[in-house]
Amino acid sequence: MSSGAQDVLPFVGLVVIGFFAYQFYSVTGNGPRILELNCKSNLTFEKDCDAILSKGAELEVIANPSNNTVFVRIIKNYQLGYVKTAFYLDNCKVSDSRNWQCTPKDSFYNEEIGMIDGKYYSALWSTSPPNYYKSSLYGYRYYLYAMGVIDPFRNTEK
Repeated sequence: MSSGAQDVLPFVGLVVIGFFAYQFYSVTGNGPRILELNCKSNLTFEKDCDAILSKGAELEVIANPSNNTVFVRIIKNYQLGYVKTAFYLDNCKVSDSRNWQCTPKDSFYNEEIGMIDGKYYSALWSTSPPNYYKSSLYGYRYYLYAMGVIDPFRNTEK
């Protein structure tokens, strides 16, 4: 076997382990785990960060289309802004567990939190700054990050 193939085999093994871990979480009934990414200034059309500023929190999100509820549990908090460990989002429209949108009404700011094809995002804005935007790592990318295979913060601004 060539040395190039030997270098690739450990990576392939980790991807396979990540895939099975992802399948395990989806089979056990737990919601998908995601890692929030704090954006520098905005979200793209695809709900990605224009530039990643820092990591937010690791979350588990469970959306229930039968009653339009979304439950969020904070697994690991990387910032001081969160004081709750779990909460329900209000004013939600849930198509399925991977596609939903909530627009909380009790905020002074305009707020939208949602998931499109499994990608969690959040936007909090008003007519005057500051505005806050978040995207996420999800699915196999989340598990590759959790295993230390990828680092989305390698090129973030300091």
